Amino acid sequence: MPRQMLTDELWEKLKIIMLKMGIYDKPCLRKTVEGIFYRLQ
Repeated sequence: MPRQMLTDELWEKLKIIMLKMGIYDKPCLRKTVEGIFYRLQ
């Protein structure tokens, strides 16, 4: 698995959308999302 599947630019856009939907912002949110994407592959 690549260290980061999402570019910084894409992550910032996705994070804004997730926070608007009420997703809890935690320090490892990006790793969690990338882990989900990895499992979906």
